[in-house]
Amino acid sequence: MFNRLKFWERRKPQVCTRQVFVNEPLPQSKLDKKGRPRQQYVTNKVTTSKYSILTFVPKNLYEQFHRIANFFFLLLVILQWFPEFSTINPVVAALPMFIITSITAIKDGFEDFKRHVTDRSVNNRKTWTLANWTNYNYPNPSSGFFSFRSKKQDSEKLNEKGPNWKKTLFRDVR
Repeated sequence: MFNRLKFWERRKPQVCTRQVFVNEPLPQSKLDKKGRPRQQYVTNKVTTSKYSILTFVPKNLYEQFHRIANFFFLLLVILQWFPEFSTINPVVAALPMFIITSITAIKDGFEDFKRHVTDRSVNNRKTWTLANWTNYNYPNPSSGFFSFRSKKQDSEKLNEKGPNWKKTLFRDVR
């Protein structure tokens, strides 16, 4: 069956076995033609929110009118626009439904905002990771427009000797 919300859903990664090579280069069979790892793994970033800024209105309207009561009242409001079925002004008939759906949308938006705040706090927590070793499973960071590495981070990495534990943000664990 066709899922109408499939367009708005996030894609889930395929589940497969994972080999981790610690401090040793990946075998040639695990690299593509450009020397990058063939398998890309998902990040540890936690996302529990339902909406983004772009998807809030369409998803929320779909969820609200997916409920049978709201859909029934929507049909009644549509029928009010036809003179044969009209008993009152159609705008007056639509006003209660508009108020109820608006209040529900505001409530859903506020709850989702709180989920975004919680996700941000979880993703910004510190965790212990193994440092000063080469992760051959992760592609080299690009030096593109959105590069978040600083020279201080690079110099700290070079000054340390041998593998050790360091604190890292949870979202940055790869």
